[in-house]
Amino acid sequence: MSPIPRQPPSHDLPKFHLQILDLSHPGTEKLFAHCGAPFQLLEASATAVLRSLYPSSANTHTSASPTEQGAAAREQSPEAHPPSIRSVTLHVRSIDGVAYTQSIPLDPEHKEIHFSADYVHGIDSARIRDEIRGIIVHELVHVFQYDGKGTVPGGCIEGIADWVRAKEQFSPPHWRQGDGTHWDAGYQAIRVQTTAYFFLWLEKHFDNPRFVPQLNALMAQHEWDDGKWLRQLVHGQDIEDLWAKYKGSLEKMDGDSDSSAPKLIPTHGC
Repeated sequence: MSPIPRQPPSHDLPKFHLQILDLSHPGTEKLFAHCGAPFQLLEASATAVLRSLYPSSANTHTSASPTEQGAAAREQSPEAHPPSIRSVTLHVRSIDGVAYTQSIPLDPEHKEIHFSADYVHGIDSARIRDEIRGIIVHELVHVFQYDGKGTVPGGCIEGIADWVRAKEQFSPPHWRQGDGTHWDAGYQAIRVQTTAYFFLWLEKHFDNPRFVPQLNALMAQHEWDDGKWLRQLVHGQDIEDLWAKYKGSLEKMDGDSDSSAPKLIPTHGC
């Protein structure tokens, strides 16, 4: 298996550790067989997350001149630096579900990602590498994102994680747009990527490829405050009205998604 391509990290990376208690588990064997060195997997995934959430000013360009409101929103949305993370430990073990991320109780600068070896064992070999990368990317977003001091709704937190996964081209083939009755439905929706696709639509609608990084930066400084800072980024427009426009835009598209696609399993507890 060819190694994961290595790109020079654009940000300082934490120390990466690995803990596997059962090397004979078929999921563990599958992980090593398809993803190679765990350090390369974590380094490449963390680099992708930081590139998406914390882009440098040289990496993002808008083709159209921003409106006065858009310029004000950008000026009031300063770039954030990634939080201080000293280490990330990947635990591969037999657990229910897919994966979850947590801090070590005595020190929030040390994070743990717990990844189900049982789930890895059941992944279709045809796309196992991208699925593993996608899940690791999703969980590393939870390591490096801001949550408004714990006030950001879970659906939004998960939407940002899946937005990064989609931007980095690790979306599963059964993901589809338009599911869910509310923009931040998160895992309460039929498909958990509801919010991610809405964010992708918003960044195009407002011609602002920094939309999600700006939201993340604002959540480094402020609490959620009933979506006040999200409304700032959409120039004061009503989020529910924008959600309705997004849903309406999907109705105009030719739907050819597979209605029999399997239900997605949450990878992070809200």
